[in-house]
Amino acid sequence: MCVTQVGLQAAGMALSAGQTVIGIQQANYQANVARRRAKITHINQQRQQDFENKKTINEHISAIRAQQSAEIAAHQDVLNASEAANRSYVQEQLKVLDAKKATAFKLQDIYSKQIGSKGSVFASGRVGRSVGLLALDAERKGGLATAKELASADSIYQQSEINQQNIETARQSKINIALSSIPNPVQAPQFAPEIMGDNPLGLGIPDYNFN
Repeated sequence: MCVTQVGLQAAGMALSAGQTVIGIQQANYQANVARRRAKITHINQQRQQDFENKKTINEHISAIRAQQSAEIAAHQDVLNASEAANRSYVQEQLKVLDAKKATAFKLQDIYSKQIGSKGSVFASGRVGRSVGLLALDAERKGGLATAKELASADSIYQQSEINQQNIETARQSKINIALSSIPNPVQAPQFAPEIMGDNPLGLGIPDYNFN
């Protein structure tokens, strides 16, 4: 083998070795780039999951507050409906009581007039059948007046009963509407499984903050 050939072989070997080194360096560089990208991706995934978890918790807290507010408002509506109904009941009872008192006074007045009329008849000195007829007429008039007053009072009592039934119906309707407006209990939030990997940030599940 001549010197030229030996030199060429040596140059070829040197070139091959150099290419091998460059290939190794490139492979190492690419591996490092891949590791950095994987690390960045893993970190970003954890941060994104932490963001989603915080969003889930905030939405959960908002839902709980809305549910609690609706429940408080509904119970206040129930209380208001019951108080309004009680006031209406009292008014109806007062109407009935006033009607009973008025009827009692009117009946007493009718009875007094009836007695007075009969007394006038007997005091007139009349005798015979006419006296009896006049006395019966006084009783008849008194009876008619009494029946009229009792019928009027009974009409007031019946109307009051109807009013009280309507009051109760309205109260129950308002209560049903109020209670039906309360949202269902808020379910516990669901979180995605923790992202595993070689670069944990240790973010975990965010704490609840109702302040």
